[in-house]
Amino acid sequence: MTPKTLYQKIWDAHVVREDPGQPSIIYIDRHLIHEGTSPQAFAGLRAEGRKVSARKAAKSAAPISLSR
Repeated sequence: MTPKTLYQKIWDAHVVREDPGQPSIIYIDRHLIHEGTSPQAFAGLRAEGRKVSARKAAKSAAPISLSR
């Protein structure tokens, strides 16, 4: 048997469901909420009828603006 990479070990530990021809569903224990991408991500979950399972694990990040 071929040894697994660290990535493969982490992935395998978080897979909840794998169906042929479908994206894998994984458990993520932290949600980083950012104003730029989070609305689309959560809209995608709603469209698929999925919920965020651990709302208390959500962490928000303030937008950072750098200027010269």
